[in-house]
Amino acid sequence: MPLHVMEKKKIKNGLILCGAWCVMLAARLLIPAIGEHLIAEFFMRFVITMIAVGLISKKISWEMIYCTVWPLIVYHCINIIWNSLHRVSAIEQQPRVLQYLFSLLFFAAVYLLLSITLFRWLPRNGFYQAGPRRTLSAAAVLFLSLFSYYNFYQNRGESNLAVLVQLYCVTFLYLQAELFKKSEVKQEYALMERMWYQQKKQYEIAKDQMQVIDRKCHDLKYQVAAMRHIENPTEREKNLKELEQSIRIYDSIVKTGNEILDTLLSEKSLICEARDITMHCVIDGKKLFFMDSIDIYALFGNAIDNAIECVEKFSEKEMRFIDICVAEKQHFLYIRFSNPIERAPEYENDLPKTTKKNKQYHGIGLKSIRHIAEKYGGDISVSTEMNCFNLEVLLPVK
Repeated sequence: MPLHVMEKKKIKNGLILCGAWCVMLAARLLIPAIGEHLIAEFFMRFVITMIAVGLISKKISWEMIYCTVWPLIVYHCINIIWNSLHRVSAIEQQPRVLQYLFSLLFFAAVYLLLSITLFRWLPRNGFYQAGPRRTLSAAAVLFLSLFSYYNFYQNRGESNLAVLVQLYCVTFLYLQAELFKKSEVKQEYALMERMWYQQKKQYEIAKDQMQVIDRKCHDLKYQVAAMRHIENPTEREKNLKELEQSIRIYDSIVKTGNEILDTLLSEKSLICEARDITMHCVIDGKKLFFMDSIDIYALFGNAIDNAIECVEKFSEKEMRFIDICVAEKQHFLYIRFSNPIERAPEYENDLPKTTKKNKQYHGIGLKSIRHIAEKYGGDISVSTEMNCFNLEVLLPVK
């Protein structure tokens, strides 16, 4: 996502949150009865917070409810801690204006600290993933927090247990979020591992197929030579044309100097030819000597599959092409895949955001490429220039 768009989005979200805070403040000032009834105040905060979160997320989901629960529990915790400090310190003896000022500074400092720590750690890749189980358990913690909050004020702030309960609620939600994040990462790696084994099996099948094709092409050459001795010119030329047409498949055999890459590119060349897609390769396959064969197959296979899926949407012949480059630059292996694109994609965690309905599984290909690059101490970058999508992989040559 472009920086100016991200900045506008941050400003918009900030204005929504400020507006929600102003509405809560105005409600307490204009309707004093709300502040005197904790349950009424809680529901007022819950509704306004949920509306604000809904305006930011622009959809009704479990994540919206989950993101409503968190700030309410944090508010209860901070409020009880402040009132406990207020009761045991000399702040209570100060003029009301100073008490409000100290209160404002305390809340601002705590929320600022939370915004640069806890609230950045909680989401994964900038997003919350919350299903029914996670959201309902968080809601149960919210009601425990509300019960403790209510008892604290019923006892005129003399219950020290309430502080511990609120801290327990925040700690529980944080640990829950960390466990769910680890579970999501584990599932993602398990999926990539399954893909790795599938690609390994696919590579072995493709290798066998290419060996069969190589033998057939070799035999066909001798058949062509034999047919040249046929005396009937018309029949001879007819058979020659048929045989020469059948061995054009050999033109799809790519020779880069790396057997694994040759097998893969030859397989993909056949697919491209069948779909009327041109694949240009400028590749020094010998430079891939330090990479594991399955990593080569997975990296190039995923990138080419994504490119094929993208360019086959075009009806114009001149837009149906894929460029692949592999070269060494200043002790780094430089790999680039380029292909035309209909429109610039949105980005999520520096990778193109999927437009497919099955968002859980789609996009794993690029994540797998990044994982392979990081395995060799490298990195990937994606960019869009002149309606052309570029995927670049940079690996240190060992």
